Amino acid sequence: SGKDKIFSCLTLSGNITDNLTLGFLHMQTEQDNANNISANNNMVFALQQRVFSKSNINLFFINREKTGNSNLVNDQEKFNRDFGVDYNLRSKNSKWSGSLFYHNSINENKKDDSYSTGINLLYNSKNHGVYSKIISVGEGFESDLGFIRRKGIFKQFIRYERRFWIETEKITNISISQNFRYITKPNQNSLITDRDYS
Repeated sequence: SGKDKIFSCLTLSGNITDNLTLGFLHMQTEQDNANNISANNNMVFALQQRVFSKSNINLFFINREKTGNSNLVNDQEKFNRDFGVDYNLRSKNSKWSGSLFYHNSINENKKDDSYSTGINLLYNSKNHGVYSKIISVGEGFESDLGFIRRKGIFKQFIRYERRFWIETEKITNISISQNFRYITKPNQNSLITDRDYS
C-alpha cells in the first residue's frame, strides 16, 4: 500500500500547571521491503505556556530517524529534525489576534536556508476587518512529519473588509473586501511568481 506500518506508539498529554501544557508522541514504524520503506522512529514533543489573558507561547521539537540496519536504498535521509517557537496573540476583547513563528530544520545533508518564519495579524471590529500576513520559507527547510506547500518563497498577503449594517428582515449587513497577494523567489533575484488582486 506504500503506507508506514506502525509497530508501537506512545502518547502523553496533560497540564503541568494551570498555564503550562505538555504533549508527547513516540511512534515506531516497521520496515516495508515490498514498498522500499525504511523503519523509522518518530517523536513529537511540545510545550504550551499561556501568557496574558488569551495568548500563548508554543515550543516544539520533532524528530524522524531511520532505525535498524537496513540495506534498503531510497531517497530518505537518515534523519530530519524540526524545532521552533510560536507566539499566538489574542487580545482580551478579541478584536486583535495573530501569530509569530520561527521554525528550523536539521538534516543529514546540511542545507542552507533551512528556516520557516512568519507573522500574521488580524483586526476585527463590527465595521472593519484587516488581515495581514508575511511568510518566508527557505529553500532548505524540510519537515518529513509535516506539510510544506512551497519552499524558497517570500509571501505577502493583505485583506481589508468594510461592513455596512442594514438590519432589515432579510439582510443584516453588506460587506466589501479587497485582497492583495504577492509571492517572490528571493534566491532567483526576487522573481515574482504570484501577484493578484481580488
